[in-house]
Amino acid sequence: MDAREYLTEICQHLTASISGTSPVVIKADADELYIHSEQAVPIAIIVNELVTNGLKYAFPEGRAGLIQVTLRAGDEVVLSVSDNGVGVHRDQREGVGSRIVSLLAQQLGGTITRENDLGSGCSVTLRMPKPAI
Repeated sequence: MDAREYLTEICQHLTASISGTSPVVIKADADELYIHSEQAVPIAIIVNELVTNGLKYAFPEGRAGLIQVTLRAGDEVVLSVSDNGVGVHRDQREGVGSRIVSLLAQQLGGTITRENDLGSGCSVTLRMPKPAI
């Protein structure tokens, strides 16, 4: 399966779901990468969860913004979902969605990291081994 095409479609569907209700733009930028469906489904769930969290929490009170989904394929695969929203408080508890994302990352043999800058956004990155096709 073509991961670039797949991520673009996911972001288009998420954009369509907020059309007319939110001034947030969702963009995808992905390198060419072919993956098995066993990897595509967890990646799709991770992207959906992270983008949805960004839509729910990063842009309060109708604030405009950008959520960027980036996939880079080198020696490893690096998937990043970043926003330019309000950021996350350090003492905020991890929710069910975050635990699901962590478990799916483990299933893919990868790790999740979160960079947060209160007031200027959040970025969550999945690093995983490049799949052998």
